[in-house]
This record gives sequence, structure tokens and C-alpha cells, in this order.
Amino acid sequence: RVLDPVAFGLFAMVVAVVGVAELLRDMGLSGAAIQASHLSTAERDNLFWLSTGAGLLATLLVLALAPLIAFLYGRPELNAVTAALAPSFVISGGAAQYRAMLTRDMRFGALGACDVLSAAIALAVGIGCGIAGLGVWSLVLQQLVGGVAALVLYMWSSRWLPGFYDRSVPVA
Repeated sequence: RVLDPVAFGLFAMVVAVVGVAELLRDMGLSGAAIQASHLSTAERDNLFWLSTGAGLLATLLVLALAPLIAFLYGRPELNAVTAALAPSFVISGGAAQYRAMLTRDMRFGALGACDVLSAAIALAVGIGCGIAGLGVWSLVLQQLVGGVAALVLYMWSSRWLPGFYDRSVPVA
């Protein structure tokens, strides 16, 4: 084994609590983008910023709760692990609209390639960090690198960069 069970246990403690925030972060915005009969560029831009903003709020909430999570489990090291994983919400919030756009355009080959490649990159980083002796931090880095890789690959595949938020465009 590259990592001991303690590393997986610490990571699982944080993910069990933080995973709930990920479920709430999207707020159905991706589904709305996929199912809308018409989606203008301005609406897509606004959905991107709303999703990213929701990710930022989730990040701030998890950062604020990190000491409480560490206290509840009685493991002080979880404070740092939770804080390190918190930015994953901003990353996944930014990726959500790109993923929805690829799904909406039925570009499932590109979507699958992005998912597989980002997972492979994350796995390589996780294994490399594990071999280097980083313990639970290998899992944290694997999670973060996987999210960033997916975001970059989705952006590259969709060939779209969001414009500024336009308050005159409804998103409902």
C-alpha cells in the first residue's frame, strides 16, 4: 500500500461532511441550463457566475466550519485538511456550466474524454504524492488537481469563456 488506512480515514471524515455541501452547491443551475429550450450567451454567462458564486459561498462556509469539524471528530489535523479541500467548491462551481454546456450540446465524447483524462491526471498526482510520503495530503491534492484538470479540459473542449454578469438578463 502507498497510503495507510489512517490517511483514508481522515480524508473520509472530511468528505462525509463536506460532500453534503457539494450536493447543495449546484442549486439545480446545471439542470436548468441543460433543459432550457433556449439559452442565450448572456444567460449562460450569468449561470456560470451564479454557479461559481455558489461555489465560493460553499467554500467560505466549509472554511468557517473547519474548526468545528475537527472538534467534532476530535482530530485537530482535520482543520487543515478541511480548509485545504474547501476551494474544490469554487473549482466545481466553475466547471458546472462548462459540463452542462457540453451535455446540452450532446458532446458526450468530449465530456467523457475530459472526465477520464482529468481522473487519470488526478490519480497520477495522488500516487506520486503517496509514494513521496505525503499521506492524507496525497488524497487532498488528488482531489484538487482532478477538479482543476477537469475545469481546464472542459474549458478547452467547449471553446467558451464567460462574459461579465449581466443583471438585465433573467436567469429563472
